[in-house]
Amino acid sequence: MAVGVSVCAQGLLKARKVLEDDYGCMHVCFGKPVSVRALAQGRVNRGQFSLVPRHLSMKPSVELQEFVSGVAHLLVRLQEKRMVLSPWSLMTFTVLQSPQGVDWDQLTQKTLWVRTLALRLGAQLDWPDQDPHRTTTEQCCLPAKTVLPSRPALGLVFCGQCLVICLAAQRADAEVMSESMALHRSIACHEKGRVQLVEEVGPGPVTQEESVFRHASAVLMCASYRNQALHLFTRPALVALAITASTDPRKENVFRRFGFLQELLANEFIFIPGHAEQGLTTWSFSSVGSSLSVTITDQTLRVTEEEQDTIVFLAAVLQPFIETYEVVCRILCEERFQTFTEKSFVSSVRDVIIKLLISGEVRSYECLSSDTQKNVLSALLRMGAVSKSRV
Repeated sequence: MAVGVSVCAQGLLKARKVLEDDYGCMHVCFGKPVSVRALAQGRVNRGQFSLVPRHLSMKPSVELQEFVSGVAHLLVRLQEKRMVLSPWSLMTFTVLQSPQGVDWDQLTQKTLWVRTLALRLGAQLDWPDQDPHRTTTEQCCLPAKTVLPSRPALGLVFCGQCLVICLAAQRADAEVMSESMALHRSIACHEKGRVQLVEEVGPGPVTQEESVFRHASAVLMCASYRNQALHLFTRPALVALAITASTDPRKENVFRRFGFLQELLANEFIFIPGHAEQGLTTWSFSSVGSSLSVTITDQTLRVTEEEQDTIVFLAAVLQPFIETYEVVCRILCEERFQTFTEKSFVSSVRDVIIKLLISGEVRSYECLSSDTQKNVLSALLRMGAVSKSRV
């Protein structure tokens, strides 16, 4: 058995170059050890387990279940913070927000903008030959500055010397994104200066339903790569949604909307239990607010004009999830869905969503994600909007 494992490990190491060429890079980060004993101190009485033989099953108490759940969420959050994001994960945000395709130049500029935002939020990127100081600050060395033609939307100004350096860096960034696009050519293609999702092509004519399924498959495949970086923008996006959805900028109203969104989307993202009202909400608004230039006073929260584009982007990040929750809730309000079985839930909801996509009433193809649909049902059960009974 040991010989087999050794041979497999040696083969894996020898095949590293092939795997890297076909699938990209894999990063392993060894962080600081987490002591469960230290976390359990004062919360769990470890002596109680010494009184019961280990071969006997014992139902854990409610306090112990809460402790285990909290530790599990904490460990996942630590793993998320150590994740290394690829250029393709950042590119997918713009690709998915442009259903009709996007120009290559626009994609590169928007991806660089997303990269800057990700670095401001503490991301770790696998971006070859990047200069972290130039990426994060992008400052000019001289007082006399010239507007950078290739990035007018970002308002960046440089002197002649820094302009040459930045243009060279931009060409290098374009090469990195082009290589990443080539690696994922089965998901998106770059033809005639435009980038579009790749859809499966079959023989003969297809029905409208088949066309919807094919496009949804491409969208969901691309979304799976976007979700690798989604944890980085989740809390800022919740803040952005809470601010934009509230007509009253008073802090308590925005906090209340933020707490509701967090409770609603608890099955989609990792939120540490028990920190919804105090710790997590305060942390999110303080750290994210400073990153996004949100002016926080004693009574109100306001977004500066310079950060309007950031707020719009962050709100669009969670829009597919919000639309899915809205659509599923609207479907469940129909009379024929007053009573249903879990087994028939996904198929019944999927049939209705396909019709809504064909008619144009629903825009996001991510609404066809069965995982999100099941999470909607779980959230409604948890929040008491839907009841479950045995037949």
